[in-house]
Amino acid sequence: MSQWEGPPPGPYEAPSHEGIAQDEVAPDGAARDPQVEIDPQYRIDADQLVDAEQSWVGTDDFSSYGVGPGSAGAPVGAHGGSGEARVQVVTDGVPRHGQLSYTSFDTPGQPGGGGWQVKQALGGLDEAETALLRDQVSTQFDAGVQLPAFPTPQQVAELPRRMVYGPLGTVASAIWHTAPAGTDASGRPGNVFAQMLLDRSRSQVAGGRPIELWRSPDWRTPFGADAVRETTLGAEVPRPGGVITTAAVTEFLLDPQAFRLPVLSVLLDACRQAMNGGPPVVLLCASVDRAAMWIGAVSCLMSPEQSRQFFFSTLERATGLPAVFARGVHLACVPTLDAEAAGHDLGHVLINEEETPQLGDAGADPHVTARGDRVPVSPWSGLAQVVLAHRPGEVVAAAEQIAERVFADRAASGVEDALWASALAVVQLGEAYVEAHDEAAAILAAGAPGELADHADLLQLTEATVLHVGAHGDKASSSTAEVWAAAEQATGSGVVPTLLARVYLESAVQDLEWLTGPHRVPMPPAETCQAADLTTARAGATTMARDLADMAVADPVTVGLAAIRLADLADRSGITDEALAEALTAVLGGTVVPALFSAESSTVVRRIGPLGPRTLDRVRHLVSGAEPLTAAPVGQRLHREVLMWLFPTGCGSTLPSGTTLSGPDRLRGEVAAHLADQLPPMRPLATWTALAEGGDRSTVARWFAQPWPIEALQPLLSAFGDTLTSDLWLGTVKAAPASPELTAFCQQIVGTTWSPGRYAGQAVVPVAQLRLLDEQWWRSEHPEADLTTGVIGGSAGQIAPSTPFDPVAERDVRVAVIMAVLDPSALTVAGADQHLDGLAALVDGTTLELPEEVWDAIASYASRVPTTDLVAGLASTDEALDLRSTLEQARWGWLSGVTHDGVGLVRSLVKHRLTGQDAPGVGELVDQLQTLPTRQPVTDQRGRERQLTAWVKELMPSRERGLGRLFGGAG
Repeated sequence: MSQWEGPPPGPYEAPSHEGIAQDEVAPDGAARDPQVEIDPQYRIDADQLVDAEQSWVGTDDFSSYGVGPGSAGAPVGAHGGSGEARVQVVTDGVPRHGQLSYTSFDTPGQPGGGGWQVKQALGGLDEAETALLRDQVSTQFDAGVQLPAFPTPQQVAELPRRMVYGPLGTVASAIWHTAPAGTDASGRPGNVFAQMLLDRSRSQVAGGRPIELWRSPDWRTPFGADAVRETTLGAEVPRPGGVITTAAVTEFLLDPQAFRLPVLSVLLDACRQAMNGGPPVVLLCASVDRAAMWIGAVSCLMSPEQSRQFFFSTLERATGLPAVFARGVHLACVPTLDAEAAGHDLGHVLINEEETPQLGDAGADPHVTARGDRVPVSPWSGLAQVVLAHRPGEVVAAAEQIAERVFADRAASGVEDALWASALAVVQLGEAYVEAHDEAAAILAAGAPGELADHADLLQLTEATVLHVGAHGDKASSSTAEVWAAAEQATGSGVVPTLLARVYLESAVQDLEWLTGPHRVPMPPAETCQAADLTTARAGATTMARDLADMAVADPVTVGLAAIRLADLADRSGITDEALAEALTAVLGGTVVPALFSAESSTVVRRIGPLGPRTLDRVRHLVSGAEPLTAAPVGQRLHREVLMWLFPTGCGSTLPSGTTLSGPDRLRGEVAAHLADQLPPMRPLATWTALAEGGDRSTVARWFAQPWPIEALQPLLSAFGDTLTSDLWLGTVKAAPASPELTAFCQQIVGTTWSPGRYAGQAVVPVAQLRLLDEQWWRSEHPEADLTTGVIGGSAGQIAPSTPFDPVAERDVRVAVIMAVLDPSALTVAGADQHLDGLAALVDGTTLELPEEVWDAIASYASRVPTTDLVAGLASTDEALDLRSTLEQARWGWLSGVTHDGVGLVRSLVKHRLTGQDAPGVGELVDQLQTLPTRQPVTDQRGRERQLTAWVKELMPSRERGLGRLFGGAG
């Protein structure tokens, strides 16, 4: 077994993942390796070398309610959309709160009569704010109970109320308090009195929980037309009603006559899910006061600041749920008589206050409601159970004190992880709440605010809690794996992810077992590391690198693995400085680099695993300067798998600037040599490297088996022209598509622009001349010279038989061959006949349908050939006539597959010629044919004449005209 194989020393078992998803951009903002961003066609597919994790995120469709994941607190539709509502900014002249009343009333003597209208506005409401509040008033009040026609004052005070608390954008919010008001001035029953309280800055520190205003004496609840007309709003905002308090909520939840804690657990976790973008919640309640108490239970278990991010309604009928959820409400309470109607819609979580839900376990099974809705378990419900079992008021008070202390100078944070103050209070209060410490740790890991960093005692307590260590913060009892497990869970915003990133890196850089585990060392997100103070981690990493250097001789394998993993972790986290880089370079150069050139190199890179771009750049620099890189022929210096590991996203194909290679160019050239057979764009770099390193023609010949782009060939010819003989790249000149670059290149070859005679006598010259032919040269009145160029160039191109001509060049050669067969005398160069014979395959036996323009040019050219010669040529291709072929006659047979309008080329030319006024008659043609030699002696002259006559008549345009010519010709 290789030393690099097998598990790491010691009992350590790394997590089954390779680390959380993250951007490999260095936290210090350093640029990526310039080799990383390359043309996609040059990329190396190295997926097999990297264990990539895939994260599947499921989403639910809440579109029926106008909300979706992440939309908590953002109303939709006519009330501001997903952007900000039109609410004034709080200033010295604009107070935080405003009030509005709206009802149906009339004022005696007032023009225009009565009806639904704004009654009073306070707090500097402008026109837009007034409209925003008014447009969301519900003018119908349906509590599902019969209201008395003539209630007593006591009954009026006890009538159901509707209280909706909803967002107006991400900054403001409002309460819509609605009470039945009896009959209006017109005698119409069912009037309501709506009083609205606008909070222009709901996240400000000052202020209580919205539900505490339930049954406030400052809510106006007039009953009857006269009372409505006389009612005015108070100058101050409504005060708490004294009904929803921590003591009252605790008494309600712990009522021995009703076991409510299971429902509370599900309700808390369902509301938390809704506040984080999940489905909204419907709670079936027996009365609005019970509904308010449940809302109070949820609110009291979070800080006042965060409770103002929790939106609710104490009373909704099933038919009104879509509208209220579209306003951003998380929890809507519905009378139990609507249970069936509310159960039809699956877009919300449905909970009945009287049910006994199936409780789940954190990290395992979810809660399950009576309807079957599944609710993920969160630490909130576990924390609440313990708090309620002791002294809830004590925890709530301690949490409020912590929140006020931390947020003394600014508004509280948003919806996410609103429970950190309660969690920290539980830990602060000591052993009485030890059962809730696990839940507290999870809550703090997810959302303790950054301001904790300014409070050393609270920060130390938070660190100790999330690491599950003693109250004195003794981190020695936490292994790197345990710290990482805590850091991995700390995915929210706030101080804890940063804190744990620091603690984790301080531990990881000095943990040999962690660094040499079976997987890549995981790292917190780059932005988290960037926010942490990593001074201690940097110093620890430098010490570790120097210690590894001292251990290298005794155990180079373990040291090498630890060193390169340390370098990768340091580079990704941004702690690498000059001292650490120097120490790492020393140990990597003595351990990892030699291993990469060894027989075990493939095992080495598999054991190390993938690296970040900055570390790869460091290793590539060391490898490119290593002596073994020049000790073997190009393509045999490093194992292919090592090269794929060094360049996981490719190395580019840019050619070096000179024939003396730098180390990095030499390394890239080695990659290119391994890939050139499969990736044509890598062949120029591979060829350059091989020739610069002393390779000869045979070394690079296989890379020229296929044509190259002209622009890729030219730099190599300039640098290595004497070594790259033209037979290697002849196929490129044959196959390159027409372009200005090709024209210039061919002009160079034939000596019209530079180095005259450099390629004299080489086959590439006539091929280049062929590629320089004018477009449609065959339409010229005197095409002889171009025709000869086509024949000779086509023949020279056969030196590279596996590479076909470019389609335009192939057409030129074929046209030249056809014309030369029709009139061999047109060849202007002595010996061109021999070149012609080598091109039979381009037309012989080939079904070639000529385009009309080519046919016209050939027909025009063929006019110089006597009709009798055309007929004789055609006759030589007819086996039935048994003619003995001469060389020229045999060439006519090449054209048998060349057609025009489905007719053979020569036959078509003959038929065309015989339609002319000067066409010879049948007799003249028969006489001419009888002069041609036959394979066998003719013994029946009359029979032979009849055979030829019949054959000629077949060619004539019409029988009548043919007979006239026959007699005319004979006479």
